[in-house]
Amino acid sequence: MAWKSFASDNYASIHPTVLKAIGEANIGHSKAYGGDSYTQRAIALFKEQLGEQIDVYFVCTGTAANVLGLNTLAMAELLAKEIQKIPQIKISRKVQANAVFACLEPKLLAILQDKYSFYIWDEATREVRWMTSWDTTQQDILDFVAQIYK
Repeated sequence: MAWKSFASDNYASIHPTVLKAIGEANIGHSKAYGGDSYTQRAIALFKEQLGEQIDVYFVCTGTAANVLGLNTLAMAELLAKEIQKIPQIKISRKVQANAVFACLEPKLLAILQDKYSFYIWDEATREVRWMTSWDTTQQDILDFVAQIYK
């Protein structure tokens, strides 16, 4: 039996479909730095699935992807820190990634939903999930929190 790990997705071998696609693409010369048909097709597929307004950033390693994601964690931690100052809201889970889970009063829920899009994670406890992304700024967080104080 092959050795398995749950420590990191970087331990796994390449998926056979991906390896086959690389082999098929590795024929002859092609434009570099995003000018090739493979990059353009991949961008089109991302936009088809996620919307035309997105930007696509390709990176060559999992570490590079994580570096791009570091801002998401920092902003989630800032959001949790600012939210903890508000007695009517309780952080319900430890921030471990780019998500902040909190339980809040219905009045606050309505105020925030009027201006921001987010998911109610558990209706019974009024738990919500707020997600940060690579482009979330400190000002975005402060503006969000300011809506609660209004």
